[in-house]
Amino acid sequence: MTGFSGEFFEALGVAFQIVDDVLNLRGFKGDLKQRGEDISNGAVTLPIAIAMARLPHDRRVWLWETLQSRPSDAPTVAAAVELLESCGAITACADQARALVEAGWQRAEPLLEPSLSRVMLRAFGWYVLERHY
Repeated sequence: MTGFSGEFFEALGVAFQIVDDVLNLRGFKGDLKQRGEDISNGAVTLPIAIAMARLPHDRRVWLWETLQSRPSDAPTVAAAVELLESCGAITACADQARALVEAGWQRAEPLLEPSLSRVMLRAFGWYVLERHY
């Protein structure tokens, strides 16, 4: 069980971080954090990396220069978020997080006895994917 648990919880941890990157760009429920804060901080997150592989050269240059400038004005941050959204980078990240959790669960489920603990573990995986704070 140790091997499964390490792999499953690693998948949950990575998925949690990916979902956090997605929420940072799409917004947290109740505006808990500023939307696009990672862009304002110049952070190279998974959505940025995916966008760099998908965007044409001129848009990649603009995005990179925008990150380097650490913009604080809302219109520039919103334009960067829209660029990430329009090239499908944000959705690709959400899909990758879901795939990680589902693959981890497929490996873990056969090793777990039917129990409340198993149900709660499955629910925790869904929570990681569906949180909005």
